[in-house]
Amino acid sequence: PVWLKPSYFSVNHGVVALILENGTCLDGGNVIIPKSIFDQIGYFSQDFGHVGEEIDYGDDTDFLMRAGEIGAIQSYDPDLYILHHIPARKQSIQWFAQQKRKSSYQKAVLYITHHKELRTHPDQLRLKLHFLRRSVVELMEWGVCCIGIVFRDRKEFPFYQNYTIEKILQVYGKMLMTWHIFRLLL
Repeated sequence: PVWLKPSYFSVNHGVVALILENGTCLDGGNVIIPKSIFDQIGYFSQDFGHVGEEIDYGDDTDFLMRAGEIGAIQSYDPDLYILHHIPARKQSIQWFAQQKRKSSYQKAVLYITHHKELRTHPDQLRLKLHFLRRSVVELMEWGVCCIGIVFRDRKEFPFYQNYTIEKILQVYGKMLMTWHIFRLLL
């Protein structure tokens, strides 16, 4: 489709090699992992990721987070990349929305899994209310974004699909993730 940007299917951390920090993870489709890491932490979890035709996410992120917990360093090199075919089924707003729904749930599970202090937080009620409040705030932000589609900058977003993917679905994903964290903490 004319509105589809190649950047929607790529991960780009810039034009210079760098060490990734602050919880940023590479995509699992293009990582090189020393065997010693597998020997220390095991393999990709089968609790996450695609199963047959069922789309799901998180296996690579979980693995890289576990690797980070033992001190492994992720580095990004812009000269290493892969090119792959994007099937027609992934070239629709519906696919992008489905991807956000599924990945937001897995991100919530991973957030709780890798932040063990959440389960032992001394004030569980306050913690749950924090994520509920964030969900409500993000729901309102999502509503404003949805209304904004009519008033969008047509030079920046010539097609409604661009605004939907770059604005609405980004907020939608954050909102769903915090909502799932709230639900999973109950």
